[in-house]
Amino acid sequence: MQYLAMLSMLIDHIGIVFFPVEITYRIIGRLALPIYAFGIVQGFRHTSSFRRYVCRLMMLGAVSQIPFMLAVSDSEINIIGTLIFCLVVLKLLGSMKIQRGKSC
Repeated sequence: MQYLAMLSMLIDHIGIVFFPVEITYRIIGRLALPIYAFGIVQGFRHTSSFRRYVCRLMMLGAVSQIPFMLAVSDSEINIIGTLIFCLVVLKLLGSMKIQRGKSC
């Protein structure tokens, strides 16, 4: 599934850079986010170290940020920043659930 997400995102980025008017590339690229979101949830559930998991994602985001900015001429944070935010929210929700369970 990860390869499908990478291929979908590659097609999306090729479309953005070389064929900005053609929407078909963008539609194909939209398959990547749900697959990556599923992967983030699975990674959260099965990681042995949340801190290392977040650090790896942050390194990947930092490495990919400059090529992303150069390719699309934009200064927004790439999607990995959004996925890291979602991962932190999952962690917070998990800790709230644990705390609520202890008080009952």
